[in-house]
Amino acid sequence: MTTLGERLDELAATAPTGRDGVPAHELWARGRRRARVRRAAGAAVGAAAVALIAVALAVVPTTPGDPPPADGRPSGPHLPTVVNAPGQWAEPEEPTGAIAALGMALRTEPAGITGGRDTPSLFAVSAESGRSFWLDLPGVDVSARPLVGWFALSPDGRFVAWDRRGPAGPDEEVGPLLGWSVMDTQSHNRIFDVGDRRSRELEETVNDLAFSADSRYLLTSYAYPGDGSRDHRFVAWDFRYGGRDVIERPGHYWLPTLGEVPGAVAWARGRTIHLDTGFGDPIDLRMPRDVVDFAMWPAAEAPMAYIGDDDGDWHLYGGATWDAARDHRLPLDVEPREILGWRDATHVVVGRSARTVRVVDVTTGTVEKVWMAGQGDVINAPLLAADLWQHDLVPPPAREGTSDPRRPYRLAGGAALALAALGALGAVARRAWRRRA
Repeated sequence: MTTLGERLDELAATAPTGRDGVPAHELWARGRRRARVRRAAGAAVGAAAVALIAVALAVVPTTPGDPPPADGRPSGPHLPTVVNAPGQWAEPEEPTGAIAALGMALRTEPAGITGGRDTPSLFAVSAESGRSFWLDLPGVDVSARPLVGWFALSPDGRFVAWDRRGPAGPDEEVGPLLGWSVMDTQSHNRIFDVGDRRSRELEETVNDLAFSADSRYLLTSYAYPGDGSRDHRFVAWDFRYGGRDVIERPGHYWLPTLGEVPGAVAWARGRTIHLDTGFGDPIDLRMPRDVVDFAMWPAAEAPMAYIGDDDGDWHLYGGATWDAARDHRLPLDVEPREILGWRDATHVVVGRSARTVRVVDVTTGTVEKVWMAGQGDVINAPLLAADLWQHDLVPPPAREGTSDPRRPYRLAGGAALALAALGALGAVARRAWRRRA
């Protein structure tokens, strides 16, 4: 087999010369130019094919198989070991069951062809699967509201509550308070919309929205426009069956401190804890210091824990009974901020920040640190379903929606543009060769 050069040499040696022929050296030059054009065209086609294959692999959706079951993964609702925000590009979803955590994080929405816009958004963590997903509540502009105080998650994780607002004025970030709404996370139905019949608008009281320990009542404090500082009322709403129970009538200067006591609406004022069981007058428990937060174990023996204010310093107290807890100070390496729930009859969970919680034995003072900070741009400490502390914590699955969904289409567009450019270069090269030939 002869090479291209040998064949061209042979052709040049036998080719005619002169005015009607082609000189040998010119025939050789033409052959080399033709070879270069063919190599360039081949390279262009090869590059375009590689680009199209890459785009096809990126654009064509794949259906992964079912993930293998996690060894030892418990059935039923549970809290995750860490609270992850959803992927910033994930789409919002509707809840299909109990929620373990409710939080706020930065979510990215497309802006233009290649840009993105980050906005604070509400997210939830499924108590069944541990998946985190963006949660859009009807008529709620989350970007103008903080999580704490404006939203509530029931201890059993089944209900989410939020305050309902009217249109905001030109100089207002949020509109006037009209009432409250509750959503059932199992059916995704908005089952409760309430406001006081006496007035369309209600006065802010800057008190946290909360559920009772049995997840039966929504607890609110409010006043009417124009009322004074002692005119707010503390009200429990039976949102599943209807009804409104005024727990405290106007007359108090400070707002109540809400607590968690099963079978009762519980609140504190100063050093006194009040328990309204619905049977007669409230039960009063007198403590030796101001009560900042408190909770009782849901059993007859009633182990108790509370955060007490000692001249501006907050400390944790606890014991097997409320009487034993009065002066039993528990050692902590940080100042406690809130009581999150009970793991069992002797271990209470105390929160300080969005990153760690502490599980404290109320009888011995033994402390276990639990790191719960997950992935994503979480803005503040999530709300956790208090009852779920009594189950094992389970690692969450991998986050979804962490990459820009427009990327495959941008790749496709880039590949098409590159292919068009290569085609144009090939056409120019062919025209140039023909002119020289």
